[in-house]
Amino acid sequence: MDISEWIILTSSLITIATASSCVFPVEWRGRWNQDTYGELEITDRQISRKGTCSKKDGDKYLIADRSSSCYRCMVITKRADNILQYKESLCFGGNSIESVCEKINGDATLHTIVRVPSVPVPCPFQGYHEFSYSNSTTTNNHCKWPVSQIHACADDSKFKFIYKHCNGMSETYDRVLDFQCLATWVNGEKYLYGKFTHPYNPDVPQYRCFMHSFYGGNGDMSMTVDGTCQGLQSPSVGFTTMKLQRDFEGTIWPTPQCRFPEFFHRRKHWRDMSGRFVIEVDEGLQIFRVKDKSVTSPDMVVYSEGSYRSDMKMVVRCIDNVDSSHRHEREFMAHVTDDACVSGYRCLRLVKREPKVLELYISTQLGSRHEACSDSSFDNGEKHVLIPAGLEATNCPTDGDFSFIDKTTDCTGRFKIGCTSKTGMVVEKKCPFNRQSVEFMDCLLDFKKDGTHYVIVQRPKDIHKRATCLAFRDTEGGIDVKEDSECGAKRSVVRNSAIHYVLFKPSNECPRVVTYTPTPTEVYRPNDDTGNSGQPDQEIETMDDQGLNKEHSGKIISEDSDKRPVDRSNGVINAENAGVSPRTNVSLIFCVTIVILACLLQR
Repeated sequence: MDISEWIILTSSLITIATASSCVFPVEWRGRWNQDTYGELEITDRQISRKGTCSKKDGDKYLIADRSSSCYRCMVITKRADNILQYKESLCFGGNSIESVCEKINGDATLHTIVRVPSVPVPCPFQGYHEFSYSNSTTTNNHCKWPVSQIHACADDSKFKFIYKHCNGMSETYDRVLDFQCLATWVNGEKYLYGKFTHPYNPDVPQYRCFMHSFYGGNGDMSMTVDGTCQGLQSPSVGFTTMKLQRDFEGTIWPTPQCRFPEFFHRRKHWRDMSGRFVIEVDEGLQIFRVKDKSVTSPDMVVYSEGSYRSDMKMVVRCIDNVDSSHRHEREFMAHVTDDACVSGYRCLRLVKREPKVLELYISTQLGSRHEACSDSSFDNGEKHVLIPAGLEATNCPTDGDFSFIDKTTDCTGRFKIGCTSKTGMVVEKKCPFNRQSVEFMDCLLDFKKDGTHYVIVQRPKDIHKRATCLAFRDTEGGIDVKEDSECGAKRSVVRNSAIHYVLFKPSNECPRVVTYTPTPTEVYRPNDDTGNSGQPDQEIETMDDQGLNKEHSGKIISEDSDKRPVDRSNGVINAENAGVSPRTNVSLIFCVTIVILACLLQR
């Protein structure tokens, strides 16, 4: 290669490197919505409807529009994770970033785009507010009566706006809109960006930009007429302006005044048996939050790891101790805000069944804070059995191979506990007309109460991670097993139990020995000084004859000369039991090496 070829190659590489360096930040890439124009997408080097990034200088980007054979300059500013704003020039024939970008006028339109879908952010103000509003730029008359309201929701990124119509003001209306905050930033003034949705048409968002200012319990807020941030001059000047006043008396949004029990805080994250709710307890033990886990849709934002998103279902604030006379059962007056943005007082009962099993009772809404709590308060309320979030499978409390009959059908079968796995149960059922099924369950934890042994189990393939209780009780005819999702809690009524069996005693023990036939290469063991015959011993470590509260590995153990156990569990063929000895491997490697050397010598 001569010097001219080197120069051409070097120039080409420099050109390629320069072009490839014009890329958009990773955090900008994805789908965005622009009011009036609809969606656009940003990739590493392209913006749909705009073109391909050609050159970059700070926040200035020279975009090549191949369809029109011209270049435009875009000055892009990131305001928040969910918001980008930009100004752009017209499209020109020159490709100088300096000359094209200087064509942008100072009064050029500021465009705002919002990420879709967006991860919501906490709103800059919280609680309950009353407000008056004006929807006209030609008059400062505010609609003051009847009073409009902003209701706080359980999720701190949401509000419910309740607009009221004022007589004689045609630009006012009666309307209820849900609002979610998507971004906040400061650029001289404080900005808020979010979306309104109508309860009856939640899939059609209306994006709006706000400028706001709060002082004490009062505030001013102006709002745009569309999804741009154009037309906002100050918090009190805009197309729509609002004057807000917070609930000073604390009657609707009170301050917590007591603490929940320590046994509730010992584990900061709980879940209910249905797998739908996660309960998070604050450090101060004055507030806990109930999050609703629902399966994601294609456009859903994943708020946390996994295939689920969490929406705040309820925020519970401790207001007063009602009954603390029982160590493991406490009652409280609580202030509750739910996901419908309704706030009020409710009775709350916490019962400690075991360190890892709690009962949570929440009454229906009371008429006032001073209404007395009683057992009847909880009749139509919510009831949850709570277990620690993230609980993993653990050893089942016993093992055995039981035969059973189904008390609700004509089916029979075998109920195996701790046999195939020390943490698992297997139900093999046979029914008339040759119908058969096999069900697997993992043991999570167990406890005893009033002569009944409760084992909390979970189906391993259930994506919702629902858990349930199996209640084992000794009877004259055998062991009665019934599925009870509430683990025998107060007001527990078992309906349509999926499992209601009678297990027959005595049980068969789980298989204790598994025969293993060694390969010929494993039978011969020269220089074996361990005193055995060269035939490997394989057996399963099992529980003692009583089969209770003993751990076993469930693995086939082979003793070789250096006494290291070899895992042959679950029928897995691994490097140790694949039927090929280390000597065979060495021989194969030697033969392959000879063949390769011979081929090289022939060349």
